[in-house]
Amino acid sequence: MRQTVAPEVLQSSLFRGMAAAVVEEFLAAATLRSLAAGEALFLQGDPVEALFLVESGRLKLSQVTPDGEEVIVRTVGPGDVVVGVAVLDKRTLPVSGVAIAACRVLAWPRPRILELAARHPLLRMNVVGTIADRMHDSLSRIRELSTESVGQRVARALLRLARDAGREVENGTLIDQPLGRQELAELAGTSMFTASRLLARWGREGVLEVGRQRVVVRSLDRLRRLASDDEQAS
Repeated sequence: MRQTVAPEVLQSSLFRGMAAAVVEEFLAAATLRSLAAGEALFLQGDPVEALFLVESGRLKLSQVTPDGEEVIVRTVGPGDVVVGVAVLDKRTLPVSGVAIAACRVLAWPRPRILELAARHPLLRMNVVGTIADRMHDSLSRIRELSTESVGQRVARALLRLARDAGREVENGTLIDQPLGRQELAELAGTSMFTASRLLARWGREGVLEVGRQRVVVRSLDRLRRLASDDEQAS
């Protein structure tokens, strides 16, 4: 086992319910990969070669549509499992994974992870559990696209980012990853123009503090109200 492991790694859903000795065995089998901002960990359509667990930094998972448009599916951070089910059934990768900022990722080669899963069935259950959580999030986003205004969707996207990548600072909750208008627009299913307009308005109203590639949520309560109230968010 490596001498120092980020707490988020030990708390990952990948290790849920496992004895400490089993977790140590898993960590001893992992290799560490470091990525610079903008560097790809894997590309859509590639064969699955490893299971990944983010130790630090953040990755964006995105798909390229048939007409060549990139769509961000989600962002992942410390403790998150990446390409879990794909590594168990040898699918090709449905998304690309690219570092948003400097990133450290634990990797288990596919043959090694299959060997570990055969000896520790809880691993397979935990991987499937992470996919169930992702499906729940995806269904929520589909519902939002069908029933909510653009303003509500942008507010919810910001709330998710604050939950997953938020860090408390003096004036609120900093979304601790570079966040451009285009990335936010893709997460909310809208245009960059509309996302920019809403960010500017909520900045003037004191809900957010918006800078270049930087967003601080000054009032989570007000942002939650925007996410739940169509008239306020529009």
